[in-house]
Amino acid sequence: MKSFKLILTLGLLLGLMACEKDDNPTVLEFNSLDFVARDGSALGSNPCFDPSKQYAVRIEATASGNGEVEPEVLDLTINGVQYSLTFKQRGVQTIPIQLISGENVAQISGTSQSARVYVVMQGDFELVE
Repeated sequence: MKSFKLILTLGLLLGLMACEKDDNPTVLEFNSLDFVARDGSALGSNPCFDPSKQYAVRIEATASGNGEVEPEVLDLTINGVQYSLTFKQRGVQTIPIQLISGENVAQISGTSQSARVYVVMQGDFELVE
C-alpha cells in the first residue's frame, strides 16, 4: 500500500512539473518607433507639414521565443506627454498625435530608443514678389 501511495505521489509531482511554464517564454521587443501619417505611411524628408493632415507615432513589436506571449505595457513619452500601450502580441500599434511646430520627440521610457522629426508647419501665407 505504501509503494502505491509513493508511486501515485511521484506521478502527481511529475504531472505538475510537466504543466509548468515554458522554459523559453516569448519576449516582446520594441524595435521600431517612428512618426508617420495617420494611415501609417512614412512622412518623407520634406520638413513642411500640412496642419490639416493627421499624424501618429508608430510602434512595432517583434517577438522571440516559442511560448505564450505575456501582455506587456509599454510606456513612452511624446513631446513630454506620457502614454501607455499594452501589447498582447507582436505587431504594430499607433498613437494619434498632433505635431507641434519645431522638434517633436517620441521616446520609449527607460531606454535611449527615440524618434525625432523637425516640423515646419505650412501656414496661411502668400508669396509676395
